[in-house]
Amino acid sequence: MKLLINPALDDISQAISGEYGDCRIFCRIESYSCKMVGGDKKMFKQMLEGGDPDATEALATTPIEVSSSYGSMGKSPDLLVHTCSTRTLFYLKATLNAVFHPDYDFSLTKADEFSKEPSVAWMRRTVDGSLGAAVANYGQIAPQLWAALDKEIVADECDLYSYNPDMSTDPFYEEGTLWSWNFFLYNKKLKRIVFFRASSFSTSSPSSDSEGGDASDDGMDFSDEEYAAGGAGQFDYMT
Repeated sequence: MKLLINPALDDISQAISGEYGDCRIFCRIESYSCKMVGGDKKMFKQMLEGGDPDATEALATTPIEVSSSYGSMGKSPDLLVHTCSTRTLFYLKATLNAVFHPDYDFSLTKADEFSKEPSVAWMRRTVDGSLGAAVANYGQIAPQLWAALDKEIVADECDLYSYNPDMSTDPFYEEGTLWSWNFFLYNKKLKRIVFFRASSFSTSSPSSDSEGGDASDDGMDFSDEEYAAGGAGQFDYMT
């Protein structure tokens, strides 16, 4: 996977990242070409083991939403089984490897730690809800965020996936984590993936500095002044 430099996504990541009251937000948005580089070809061959790259891989299951006679939504006891091709699963793992190299290796990550999400519109509601409640100036950032994503990846043409390990296997879990997500917007036509990660930590937790304190985790190294400003200095119109 080859990193595609996008200054707009970098600036938005920094604008979102910062300390807001009793929580600290870390954000990383990066675009990758699905071109194999470095050890990608070796990992792809190991995943295939002589099989079909278009074979079906079973991802995490999700409850089926059903509507009641009163119009409200509920959960069915039945589970919806999501799948993707072996090639797509490889792209998801290779993206994680590229983002977090050399600290983590996701080549042995199980398929059921990934989910196929309903839609980009669903992701937008999730993102806007979480960041809107935490980031003071998110109302000003949001239009630029979605415009930049659409320009980079044509969001409405993407399949949406997420990485959701359980606590025992999550390499990013830290004491004091309030919430986090790892989204992949995959445009098959463009052969491109945008990785969108954000996490929130309680500032009262002794480990609340861990993800941002090491630039190798999320690739960010802000000064105290930048944290206090929520990264807003990257955008003059946000001040």
